[in-house]
Amino acid sequence: MSEQISVSLEKLQIVFNLLIEHLRQEAGPEISFDKDYFWSIPKEALYNVYSEPTDLTIGQLGESLSNLESILADSSKVMTYGFVWLADILKAVGLDIVR
Repeated sequence: MSEQISVSLEKLQIVFNLLIEHLRQEAGPEISFDKDYFWSIPKEALYNVYSEPTDLTIGQLGESLSNLESILADSSKVMTYGFVWLADILKAVGLDIVR
């Protein structure tokens, strides 16, 4: 079953701003993680829910953060894959800093 899902970028921006402000109020201006490495599912298997992933890889929050910081240092390095690195960090925030 394949279903297309659309999302407004304006709505994403608004909800992201609301969530960041909530996090700032709850945790302050900076957050820390006590874990760095995590399991990552390759793109080809991520949305194939009918087959169990067999080829898990390892991701690293520090590496994702470093990649995002390089974008901050040089905006010519902006690429849509940056959302994947941002998602790594945001998922850790959502799972580890639950309030």
